[in-house]
Amino acid sequence: MKLFVLLATVAFAEALTSAQEARAKQVYGKWDSNHNGDLTSGGVYGALSELDSKLTEAQLQKAAGHNKKKVTLKQFLDIYAKLEGSGNTGKGKFPKGCKNWFDGCNHCIIKDGKELGCTKMYCGQMYGGAKKKAFCTVFEDGRRCKSATDCNSAQTYNCFTREVWTAAKKAYCCKTRKMGCPQKPKSKALKDGSVCYAFYESNPAAAVNRKNDCPKGYKCAAKSNMMSFNSVMTCQKASSSKGKGKGKTSIPAGCVSWFDGCNTCFVRNGQTLGCTMMACLTQGTPKCTRFGPSEVGVAQLD
Repeated sequence: MKLFVLLATVAFAEALTSAQEARAKQVYGKWDSNHNGDLTSGGVYGALSELDSKLTEAQLQKAAGHNKKKVTLKQFLDIYAKLEGSGNTGKGKFPKGCKNWFDGCNHCIIKDGKELGCTKMYCGQMYGGAKKKAFCTVFEDGRRCKSATDCNSAQTYNCFTREVWTAAKKAYCCKTRKMGCPQKPKSKALKDGSVCYAFYESNPAAAVNRKNDCPKGYKCAAKSNMMSFNSVMTCQKASSSKGKGKGKTSIPAGCVSWFDGCNTCFVRNGQTLGCTMMACLTQGTPKCTRFGPSEVGVAQLD
């Protein structure tokens, strides 16, 4: 009996429209086959499924119940009103876009304004406490609420998808993931050793492409010869192709490993493709430390 008192209370705020009520009475009479003015749980199940084909099995089972008590027309209308959740104003019980509803005791999954299923906890009434105020806890736009009046307004985004990056998504991902942040204005020239090109597999948004911004006499070259999913290049002093005075520093033809006086560089066709990044206190004499197989016997190591 307490169940029906509760349903009647809910239905008071969620009255059916005149059209819904007329249709419900018609279907109720159809399923009241013995004309006793009441329905069994099976009759409630059948009448509700006829009134609304979109009701889920869980909703129908919950509404029909499995007790032996008969359901009167008034009680049936209350049950139907609770399921439909529509009042005379045409507004639903659940706020638009609600995904999870706290009914004051249990949490319910909501889709398209319909209740798909709820937890079945026995809550506050256990010690005579009042039932808490119902409210939507999660909305489709990402809002989460602690009460009916306390919700965050920030919309969440998946920063690891390739969907269109709107201004709102860029701002969100920049703040929470450091991705999609607007690049700072380029300076006139980078410094020696500055990153001039970078691509990070784990964070593509942090990519750098400033190959043409190295200082005069420098070029954008690989930071190391190690192969990886990440590519990093820095501004490095270009190798001299002409000797100066005694200490000739040009890279001889056929050289594949070049010592520049401090670091060892991988060489191809007279150009360094990458060097070690050792810090040296003294500068040695540049020289080729290894020639390619085709040049063996043509040039000698110093």
